[in-house]
Amino acid sequence: MAGPAEDLFAAATSGDTAAVQALLAKGTEVNVKVSNNATALMAASQNGHLNVVQALLAKGADVNAETSNGFTALIYSSVKGHLDVVQALLAKGADVNAKSSDGLTALIGASHYGYPDVVRALLAKGADVNAVGNHGQTTALHEAILEGHSDVAGLLIQAGAK
Repeated sequence: MAGPAEDLFAAATSGDTAAVQALLAKGTEVNVKVSNNATALMAASQNGHLNVVQALLAKGADVNAETSNGFTALIYSSVKGHLDVVQALLAKGADVNAKSSDGLTALIGASHYGYPDVVRALLAKGADVNAVGNHGQTTALHEAILEGHSDVAGLLIQAGAK
């Protein structure tokens, strides 16, 4: 039997705004965590459910909460290319330079998968264009070039990537 945390996470994952709002109205804590310390905001962000993201943020969701391996809602949405969600999270103060335990940033992730609009949004909010992953090799520019995203590589170079 699922509990309130799992129910909220499931509703956020599926994009069921009405269910999310109903669970929060019944007293489910907006920042309750499930396995790996993931939150409903992370689930909604990863799946691109802007309405759910906005509903959770309106109820005080922690925009900078981290999973046990350091992933944030911004990293999840950036890796998936959900520009509208990225913009909503940034507008609420998401840490644009947060790093996962393996050194992944939102910019490195968006560059790897080739999302130029997300890259622009992150750079506009001060993303560190030269942030380096934990192994001292991975940068956003490295990932963009490695994956053949010349448009993203060009944006990064214009922003001062080395």
